Amino acid sequence: MNHARLIGFIKKEHGNPAKGIPLFKQQSDGWEPWPDDVRAEFEALASKRARLVYELCVGTGQRIGDVVKMKWAHFSDEGFDFTQGKTDKPLWIPLTDRLKTHLEGIARTDGTVVTDAKGRPVSYRIVAEERLARPLASASRAFSRSACI
Repeated sequence: MNHARLIGFIKKEHGNPAKGIPLFKQQSDGWEPWPDDVRAEFEALASKRARLVYELCVGTGQRIGDVVKMKWAHFSDEGFDFTQGKTDKPLWIPLTDRLKTHLEGIARTDGTVVTDAKGRPVSYRIVAEERLARPLASASRAFSRSACI
């Protein structure tokens, strides 16, 4: 239900009607990471913002919900510090060379790293819709939507 709230299916003020109900445990093999060919296809086709979100997810290991809340003030030349949404734990993550290189091409503002065309923060829902608007040729493969973006 929290996911439904995050993507706009239910309003925050309505609360979570499933709160307090124990989770149903399912056996699963987990998520399969994108193979090199799928990652290369996405990197070639993604919009500038979708690519930024992808690079932030890959470079920090964080979920999209945390990535869209990241602010430039959290970044230094060496790393990134913030409080993770799901665990509410403070983290410091060193910047990878790849992420550092990608961020060099992004204009820095006083606000969030991921923004709309007017420099305003974007929601999880906007990023998810943008990702789904550009289907990959490999979309029929089971892992195609299971990664960070």
